Amino acid sequence: MFVSIICAVVAAIVGTKRLETAMESGLDDELKETIPMSFWWSVPQYSLMGMAVVFTMVGLRESFYDQAPNELKSINGIREFTR
Repeated sequence: MFVSIICAVVAAIVGTKRLETAMESGLDDELKETIPMSFWWSVPQYSLMGMAVVFTMVGLRESFYDQAPNELKSINGIREFTR
């Protein structure tokens, strides 16, 4: 959750910078125009979001494995089958 909060803060900062750049260029009312801003500004927020998803998936997988009955766990199923 901490990484997700940092990601939201970074996204807010980048969004503010993007709006300032659009206003300086006179493109704030133009919907189909491209803002003259490098795509590298979005890399930190997408990297942080990727990290947050990875950490979340690891926790979810462990939680699901702990809650599954022994008959449905793949490792135990293989042990039973090989006996």
